[in-house]
Amino acid sequence: METVKPFQTYLQKFIDITDNEFMHYLMPVIKVRRFGKKEMVTRAGEVENYFNFIVKGLARKYYKKGKHEINTQISFEGHLIVCQESFHSRQPSEYNIETIEPTTFVSITHDDLERVYAQSHRLERLARPADHSCNGY
Repeated sequence: METVKPFQTYLQKFIDITDNEFMHYLMPVIKVRRFGKKEMVTRAGEVENYFNFIVKGLARKYYKKGKHEINTQISFEGHLIVCQESFHSRQPSEYNIETIEPTTFVSITHDDLERVYAQSHRLERLARPADHSCNGY
C-alpha cells in the first residue's frame, strides 16, 4: 500500500475518490512495475496497454526522426507517462517510453481500467481525457 499511496494522493487532486473506493475498485487492478535504467516501457508500433504513474524515477517519451530521437515528454516522480493516443484508440503508438533511471510505476491496464469504469461511473474521469485534445496528461 505504501507504494501506491502517492498515486491515490495524485488522483484526489482531480477526482473525489474515497479510501474505500480506491481500495475496492483500484487496488485489485494496480500493478507495481519496476524497470532498470534505460529500459523500454513501450515501443513505437505497439499498442499502449498501461496507464502509468511514476512513483520513483524518471522516464521519457520520444519518437524517432531519421537517426534522431525527439523527446516529447520527460516525467518524474508524481507524474503520469502514457502514450495516450494509443491507449485510448487501441492503435499502435508512434512513441517510445524509456526509463532514464531505475523507475517504479503504478500501472493499470486498459482492460482493467475499462472494468473499473463499468463498475463505477464516478471513476470514469480517471484516465479519460476531459476533451479530445488529451490535455489531462
